[in-house]
Amino acid sequence: MRCHGLHGLAKVVLGFGFITMAAGSGRAFAQSFEARDRAKAYLAAGNKLYGDGDYEGALNQYQQAYAAFPSPKLLFNQAQAYRGLARHVEAIEAYESFLMEDPQADAALRDEARTHMIALRAKVASVEVVSDTDGADISIDGKTRGKTPLPRPLLVAPGAHIVLVKKAGVSHTHYEKIEPQKGDKLRVSAVLERRAGPYDLRARDDGGGGGRADLVAPEQREADSGGGPVYTRWWFWTLIGAAVVGGVTAAVLITRKPEDCPTPTATFGCTKV
Repeated sequence: MRCHGLHGLAKVVLGFGFITMAAGSGRAFAQSFEARDRAKAYLAAGNKLYGDGDYEGALNQYQQAYAAFPSPKLLFNQAQAYRGLARHVEAIEAYESFLMEDPQADAALRDEARTHMIALRAKVASVEVVSDTDGADISIDGKTRGKTPLPRPLLVAPGAHIVLVKKAGVSHTHYEKIEPQKGDKLRVSAVLERRAGPYDLRARDDGGGGGRADLVAPEQREADSGGGPVYTRWWFWTLIGAAVVGGVTAAVLITRKPEDCPTPTATFGCTKV
């Protein structure tokens, strides 16, 4: 959808207040002015493209402006362009960066960013990645998204994705395809170091909401579920007892002499005891 005009776009002013840190050096001060001027030119070009509905072109200009002069307010502009392109995950991340890096920004602008984030979160999915190995690299669709343990779940667009978890020096690599729908909350459990046995991964509740996990053996899983290991179950020993009695009975019948069994039944064994 094309949206003409600059409604909702941050009016970024790159003023002297942003470059006072460079005042100690005349050359650095001059370079800061040059960087600011370049950023203002990129910003003006981006605003025009945004007003024309060319969000891709506007985004490129805003990114160049930020690279030249990293004013946090430019992150809001980038988020607006991402939103126009329906790149919801990147829009949310840009809004979050704006809020984090510019806590003194205009209250109305910060409120607008939060409002957009709430609306966009309903259009994406989240993936919690847990692993038995700390420091493993996590990538989704070839893009690095962090290391284990993650501080919080990752956001992804609805549809098919490839999750890769690996660490240098560890032989096993976890590869998993996911296909979330909007609003879904998925978990990817990556076992990299210990491979023997049908272990499960259990997220560790350390109070921090991180992505740490522990390996859980089947007998421990049974015990934690309230039933205990299989050999502690009543029906296990009942079956064992039945098998033993059945085996003894069969052995007695097989070893009897024919004269001990004059009237065979139609089933198994004989009527004489």
